[in-house]
Amino acid sequence: MKKALILFLFLSHKILFAQFGQITSVQIIPTNPTDADQVKAVVSVMLGGSPCNLNNAVSNITGNNIELDNYYCEGMLTMICNRTDTINLGTLSAGTYNLDVNMWTGCGPYTAVDSALNNSFNVSVFSKISKVTAS
Repeated sequence: MKKALILFLFLSHKILFAQFGQITSVQIIPTNPTDADQVKAVVSVMLGGSPCNLNNAVSNITGNNIELDNYYCEGMLTMICNRTDTINLGTLSAGTYNLDVNMWTGCGPYTAVDSALNNSFNVSVFSKISKVTAS
């Protein structure tokens, strides 16, 4: 009986204090980027504590793979907190990119939230438009 009570308390604690978070959408702007554009990721998230602040966003680009880690600090008020953040990925070479967005919560130390979102997009070559003059 004592072991069952300890197990119950342990599991209850894990459920009550579990980190809640979900990436609801990721959008790339501009919609059709070229190698001359500053590419940005617009990340919308839902968290279980308010206020919910983005403390840091770290992007790591390896070849055509981009890993974006967003670190959120949640307040003590238990309520759904929605927010949208725009993270600059910089100027990218032409090609097809795979963007993995990961969410971390806590105010340090951070805990990974199982809500990774994968998004692919293309960057095309900028074609210079020359001025046509009438003769």
